[in-house]
Amino acid sequence: MNRAGKLFDFTEYNPSWANAAGEMISTGKDLTTFFSVLLGGKLLNDEMLKQMTTGVESPFGKYGLGIFGVTLPNGKTYWGHGGGIHGFETLAGGTLGGKDIMVTNINAVGPEPVVTNQAMFEKGFNR
Repeated sequence: MNRAGKLFDFTEYNPSWANAAGEMISTGKDLTTFFSVLLGGKLLNDEMLKQMTTGVESPFGKYGLGIFGVTLPNGKTYWGHGGGIHGFETLAGGTLGGKDIMVTNINAVGPEPVVTNQAMFEKGFNR
């Protein structure tokens, strides 16, 4: 539903037109498990995880190999990745060590979901 109250039906929508951006189907629990194992150092060896989290500055934060890091005002950095397509926006990630993980998914149309997901991550990890 948009701000004017108009509903959009995405029931028959096939997101695979966006290639990899629309072809991953998962659950919040699956994403939490994946990022916990990845950032906890149980999926890649130390050198590979170091390469993945050594990034370059980008509009999203420090972008590494497939994930980006955002350093918050309290000095904590979370690493994650997000994506969306018409009707939803997801952001998943956490802190190195894999202990603190967050997954958000907002069903909406427009640019607001990206901003809202980032705000939830900032609030969640800026404690």
